[in-house]
Amino acid sequence: MSAFIGAMAALHADPNMGTAAAFRRPPGAWTAVRLLLSSPAADVAGFGAPGGRAGALEATILTADCGARTPGRGDEVRIDRLIRHVEAAQPDALGITWRLTLSDILSAAVPDPIVGAIRYDAWDAPASALTQAEQAALSPASYHARAPFWASVTTSVSLPVATQQRIDAEIGAAVTAGLAFWAFLGWDPSDPANAALNLYRTSTRRTEIGFCMIENMQGLYYLGTWLPNVARTIGLMGEPGYQKVLGNRPLLFINAMSDSDIIARFSSLDATATVIAGIRAQAAAAGVGDPYIVMLDGWSQRAARLAGYGADAASAYAALGTITAPTPYASLAAAANQWRLDAASHGVDVVPPLSAGWDYRPRVVTPSSFFGDEANGNPNAFYTAATPAELTAHVADGIAWMRANEDAAPAQAALLYAWNEFTEGGFICPTWVAGQPSGDTSRIAALASVLRA
Repeated sequence: MSAFIGAMAALHADPNMGTAAAFRRPPGAWTAVRLLLSSPAADVAGFGAPGGRAGALEATILTADCGARTPGRGDEVRIDRLIRHVEAAQPDALGITWRLTLSDILSAAVPDPIVGAIRYDAWDAPASALTQAEQAALSPASYHARAPFWASVTTSVSLPVATQQRIDAEIGAAVTAGLAFWAFLGWDPSDPANAALNLYRTSTRRTEIGFCMIENMQGLYYLGTWLPNVARTIGLMGEPGYQKVLGNRPLLFINAMSDSDIIARFSSLDATATVIAGIRAQAAAAGVGDPYIVMLDGWSQRAARLAGYGADAASAYAALGTITAPTPYASLAAAANQWRLDAASHGVDVVPPLSAGWDYRPRVVTPSSFFGDEANGNPNAFYTAATPAELTAHVADGIAWMRANEDAAPAQAALLYAWNEFTEGGFICPTWVAGQPSGDTSRIAALASVLRA
């Protein structure tokens, strides 16, 4: 018997014979399998005739790949991004394989997972106090390697005004990495920190990568009045390249305030529902579609609870865990992985958070009021930098989880922290290297190895 099992397994594994596919009983998770495909007239010698109707497709699946399930009508098989439904299932005489009769009526599969990265654009207005604080934090020699590739680095770091050429170069790097979109942090429309967003919008390369917005809850609505941020965001949703999910739904992230801040500003937590419903109403009036709204919070339970006020999903700007001493990057990746599991366990849809790192020591060494509590943080509470292999593995794991859990992650989108959080330690963007104008692109290459595979 073992010889027959081995022979059939070898046939399925043979790249010239077997086909990569996925199998499930809805609404369960997909399981990666290998199939032998045939027309109804084609038999696998010794394993019985399919008896299928004309026009159907037949698939032979290893019993071992079915797990504890007995294949039957209503199961689904996904092949080349299309789903076929199982109409009949018959085991072979030895119980080694099942012959599945698949429907010739196809339905579209869930789209391939995509990954976007957060943009924190505090680097582009040297006359602003925020940019000055950030460049001061990067100026100690030990942090020069974190400066963005366009920085001027001598004994200190200087950040020049953003230019179209530089933003175009960033677009090129993001495309090389395989990112699907940037999630721009929504500064007040008059803030000079919008320079990167504005230059992205004027770039001749903007069609190469999508974009969406991360709005802070306090910037959207106040005492019955919509603030300028919401009008700006609704307008952007109608522009080419604004990231859509689940068909034609504009993707929007909302950074939550603390419960106490929500109550202080709006009188009750229920005002969260007012903000979310108002955004939907504004989007409907503008004719830009129903936004897919994702609430962001570092604690999964709280993000899930806030999403319950009418949002579509939960995610995190940064899913960090709790540490008090230098900790390996693997623990940070594990914390992000656990975040998505915990959020999904609360019954909400999830946009999984991914993390490129966390090490905010520059903000402790050179504090500023802009850095909030981090300025007085524990300088030993950081994660060691990810190796390219570790970063690749973490992102690949997130993609695999989305594929296997499409019911929990129907948007099939993940949010990576971050493109350019240089002083907080989460960055993919190329960083400064003496004599190399394009900078250190190792993190770009690491992402490309999985996102462009």
